[in-house]
Amino acid sequence: LRRVCKELVLEVVLRRAMAGEESESSGRLQLIVDERMLRILNSFLKMGDLHAEGVTSMELIERAREPLPGLDALYLLEPTVANIDLALGDYKVEGAPQHRQAHFAFSQPLQRDLMARLAEGRGLAPRVKSFVEVPLSFVLIQDRGFHFDMLSSLPRLFPSAEPSLISEVSHRLADVCRSLQATSPCIRHADTAACRSVAHQVQEMLSV
Repeated sequence: LRRVCKELVLEVVLRRAMAGEESESSGRLQLIVDERMLRILNSFLKMGDLHAEGVTSMELIERAREPLPGLDALYLLEPTVANIDLALGDYKVEGAPQHRQAHFAFSQPLQRDLMARLAEGRGLAPRVKSFVEVPLSFVLIQDRGFHFDMLSSLPRLFPSAEPSLISEVSHRLADVCRSLQATSPCIRHADTAACRSVAHQVQEMLSV
């Protein structure tokens, strides 16, 4: 699983973004992530792996960053309102963009309202050069082990599991299967309502 995730980021995301660059900065870009994506990437990638692919640095989108208007950026983010607004903020000052061009990779499908929010950004929209979804919403702990980085989920299981929790767990488990290209997995689960719901939703998501 670690090897597959590494190839997913390097081949599908980074090298595709690099291939689309046509300027003196070709072959280099800055990687912008949120805190959750930072934990995910750190679980299977080393900074040396990113440097070898032309990533000059990896920065948190939540923190103030030095403007690099001559360098492209790859935003690898969760699709949240906060992240979209922060990305838009990088290009809100006309004539003083944070980066030259922007590539976006989201860990889950971008909802229509968030897509519209991005499209309305006059400073950002013309600079967007690529858009991709990567099924990375889990943290690796070993080659065949992972967790969902959901530290506050236990209270939401009792007395009965919250539907939103079931949906979130199902999405993340489906992402593990998609990363492994397992579209028809054999799902074994405990005989509880929550486990049955997760298994059913995962099967539905993978059948689309």
